[in-house]
Amino acid sequence: MKWQHQKLIDTLPKPKKTFKERRMKVMSRGYNNPRGQTT
Repeated sequence: MKWQHQKLIDTLPKPKKTFKERRMKVMSRGYNNPRGQTT
């Protein structure tokens, strides 16, 4: 039943990412992405 719960969570609207989280994502993708686009 765990996957069902996970699916339910995935359908909920995601909270807006904090600046730090966005920054970390950009860093992990390579620092040459000046716009810091999120998928």
